[in-house]
Amino acid sequence: GMFDDNIFMEVQAAAEQLYAIDPIPGRGATMLAICYMHTDQLDKAEVVLNAYINEHGEDEIILTNLAKVYSYREEHDKAEEILFHSLELDPNQQNGLEWYMAIHTRKDGSFTKSLERIASMPQSWRAQLYLAESALEEEGDLTKAMKLYREALERSPDPVEAMALQKISAGLGQRGYWNEVIEIVEPLFQVEVHGMTVGNNLIKCHLDLGNRDRASALVEQLKALKRPDWEEVLHYWEDAIAKEKVTPEK
Repeated sequence: GMFDDNIFMEVQAAAEQLYAIDPIPGRGATMLAICYMHTDQLDKAEVVLNAYINEHGEDEIILTNLAKVYSYREEHDKAEEILFHSLELDPNQQNGLEWYMAIHTRKDGSFTKSLERIASMPQSWRAQLYLAESALEEEGDLTKAMKLYREALERSPDPVEAMALQKISAGLGQRGYWNEVIEIVEPLFQVEVHGMTVGNNLIKCHLDLGNRDRASALVEQLKALKRPDWEEVLHYWEDAIAKEKVTPEK
């Protein structure tokens, strides 16, 4: 993982202390279980996670970590069964979903079939994003991708996660579907929430379509937030807009 496992040895005492006192029990249990997993104490990790479930009921993050315990033990069928159940509780947890995709890419050579199973769960929206990307990438099927993107956006919490709008605008924008980005992403864009990650893609689409004024309006919205880390990119766009020949709005 990201940390050297020796760090977990040092963190363990603190994690045990946190577990004892944490007002958010799920957080303390998760931290301690991860610590135990990284220090090869799988049985202890399992005890902590099961104790949480017995006391507080099932929780998707706890279950995903329990699946990891089985995965470390090489009990892959059991791990996948628990992971799938955790996705039934929350199909939109990114780590769990991406792990599920990785398992099936390894097993079946593709994650499409397994993701369709997740996408059919009524509260799923994140799986739809990956399926839409795959429809564009593998099949070049814009109609199918748009249907999946729309479904994802209809089911998304409000405001829509920046990562979701970023994925959609990049997936469509890189393939030259600029009008489609403007149609489905721009109405949901909130500058304070989505900032530069999404704003950048929208500006690019407007410029590629020759909509100077609309590109310029977005630059102004982003400038108004006075973020020093955005200044350079916004200067770049201002120059690009100035260089654009004046073309009528499409």
